[in-house]
Amino acid sequence: NKRKRHGWLGTIFAEWEIIKNLKYRISINGGIQDNIQKKFEPSYVDFDSSKAPRPAKGINERWTDRDWVIENTLNYSFTLADKHSFNALLGYTTQSHTYEHMKGEARGYANDNITTLNAGTMYALTSDESEYSMISYLGRINYVYDNRYMLEGSFGLTGSENFAEGHRYGIFPAVGVAWYASNEKFMKGTEDIINKLKIRASYGITGNDNVGGTRFPYRGSLKTDAGGYNFGFNVGANGGGTNDQGKGIIENLFAAPFLSWEIEEKKNIGFDLGLLRGRIDMSVDFFKNDRRDILMQRKTVSAVTGFRQSPWQNFGKVTNKGLDGNIVVKQSINNVNISFRGNFTYAKNKIMEYDEVSPRYEYQRYTGQSLKTPLLYIADGLYTADDFIITENPENGSKSYSLKEGLPVPSAAVSPGDIKYLDLNGDGKIDSYDQTYNHKFYAENPELVYGFGLNAEYKG
Repeated sequence: NKRKRHGWLGTIFAEWEIIKNLKYRISINGGIQDNIQKKFEPSYVDFDSSKAPRPAKGINERWTDRDWVIENTLNYSFTLADKHSFNALLGYTTQSHTYEHMKGEARGYANDNITTLNAGTMYALTSDESEYSMISYLGRINYVYDNRYMLEGSFGLTGSENFAEGHRYGIFPAVGVAWYASNEKFMKGTEDIINKLKIRASYGITGNDNVGGTRFPYRGSLKTDAGGYNFGFNVGANGGGTNDQGKGIIENLFAAPFLSWEIEEKKNIGFDLGLLRGRIDMSVDFFKNDRRDILMQRKTVSAVTGFRQSPWQNFGKVTNKGLDGNIVVKQSINNVNISFRGNFTYAKNKIMEYDEVSPRYEYQRYTGQSLKTPLLYIADGLYTADDFIITENPENGSKSYSLKEGLPVPSAAVSPGDIKYLDLNGDGKIDSYDQTYNHKFYAENPELVYGFGLNAEYKG
């Protein structure tokens, strides 16, 4: 079994100053990754003569990914009266990803010495490929007054092949403001204590077009290799019908012509603080993100509608809010420079709208929970001998256990030492209706993430 992986990544760019302060830049980023795997399983004879010998098998497989991004930008910047700084940018970006895959399998080798596919008989040959592309138009304007007040506005107009005409493009604006308080006159003389203080806020909209690898999900598709029907049209011997089974054609993926971008609104307020001439540097951000029109395949479409695959739709809402911060502390002791770095993130998400059938019991409603919260039984200790009527077999001494009346009956046989679960709906039995989202266990995604590190450098 041998596998080879090779490829390349590269960037090339050029700049041209058309007139003073106006620059054009083009950059091309691309890469290719090629994976080749050759596997040969030699023939094998088992010591058990009742088992048939295993013939040799050879497999060659190849995957190729190609990516490239081309960016074109115009940038214009100037300063007025030494206090008003302007910068404007316009850009056009296009990107593409292609994927190719081929797999061949051969069997019937004359011996195990020559392992190439042509030494055997071709058994199977498959190939598939896909391509994805996107184009974007973007713009940004930045204004700074006296290195104290900052305003930035931007927009993006992005088109995706995953959506039909009329829904293909999404507009994603953003705006941000900042106040460099440490550059104010009233902060003069505090540089030894507070050398940097910046307060900022931003609001923006981003989009997502990822549909999990399904290409052109807005277009319907047909399945041409479905089970057939015995028509009996083919002519057989002596003019009789063979009653041959033909292939059926059925609907596969239902069209979704109104499918469009998944949207996320991002709000952020934060500050940057530098203390003791840069020996301590920290930043803190409070954020709230609201996702809506989430791209998903519906989960509650009944089979009686005739759908063979759940249709794609923009559905669902999730909110996520929290706190993000980091700190860097630097200290020099003689010829040793020591630095400490720490970061933490607290984020709590909540499902505001989810595609689910209304549950019989409210404690089984997924809406209102955090993403990937498990549905669990609640343990109520362990069964003890006092919970059972114990019967002993006089011949062999074996014991059988029957739960006493009044105890909920689980779906499987239990005995002392097994886990006892709460009967949440009070129906006298333990089943799926006794599972709940309202427990004290955390969701799969952690709410708190943190890390830290210590670094020391010596200069002789």
